[in-house]
Amino acid sequence: MTEPLPDPLLAHLLDIASDPASNDLILGGGFGIRVKQAYLKANNLRTLLPAVPEGRATQDLDFFLRMALFIQKERGEAIRRLLDRLAYEEHTPKWQFGKPFDMATPAIRVKVDLLARTPLAGENVRVKAPRVGVGADSDIHGRETPEAFAVEDSPLRVPLSGIRSDGIQTSASILVAHPYASLNMKVKAAHDWLKMEQGARVHKNNATRHVFDVYTLIAMLTEIELEEAAELATRYRSVPMAAEIRACAIELYGEEEALGVAELRRQLRGEMNYPLFWTALNKAIGI
Repeated sequence: MTEPLPDPLLAHLLDIASDPASNDLILGGGFGIRVKQAYLKANNLRTLLPAVPEGRATQDLDFFLRMALFIQKERGEAIRRLLDRLAYEEHTPKWQFGKPFDMATPAIRVKVDLLARTPLAGENVRVKAPRVGVGADSDIHGRETPEAFAVEDSPLRVPLSGIRSDGIQTSASILVAHPYASLNMKVKAAHDWLKMEQGARVHKNNATRHVFDVYTLIAMLTEIELEEAAELATRYRSVPMAAEIRACAIELYGEEEALGVAELRRQLRGEMNYPLFWTALNKAIGI
């Protein structure tokens, strides 16, 4: 990245990314989308759609923990020391943390959520739902996220630059989830909205952001990433959660009259290229 992301949350991301322990963290969520967008813009990379909607504002840092953190406990301990050194306080023991955004606005808090995919059978990592890593003695857990089955596969390392919260100019980097992994997670979240709302309160429910995030992720795909996503979709095709998410995507977006498409049109406030969106989503997650 050749220019800093114009977002005050960047300072807190840089605090974390400046520590070598952050090599075991993968940034997801809304801020992961914003960081990726800044990287695309700074490097003039061509995307599937020329006009990519700006990622939603967020004060959360969602990090996926590599499974190795629970197998080699010293790596997990390094993450916990990092959070303690930066004065993050536990909100939910071992997986949700927070602290004041800055001294001027102590009532506003920056939050760090730790998440993890479901361990594979041979990985010998304990799960006591909803916690992954129970008994690993590293003093951190990840909130189990079954739809993140591919989150550790092919993440992108994004360079960062800017001013940390201590006022020091720095350069660092962070891993961001691959679009295939992000799309699976966002489609699942969007379908949860569909199940809850059944179209009754779509204009009032904040969960509609997930419906739109799917569109944003498709819009910002590069040609190479779309091909990579198609390869990953083939690799994970037999995973039951992947099959479930493909069915969710069809229900949400499979017809121009589908509720997910209607919500996209509402948020876009105009026309959308539905055939291009749907064709790309098909290829990206293997429908």
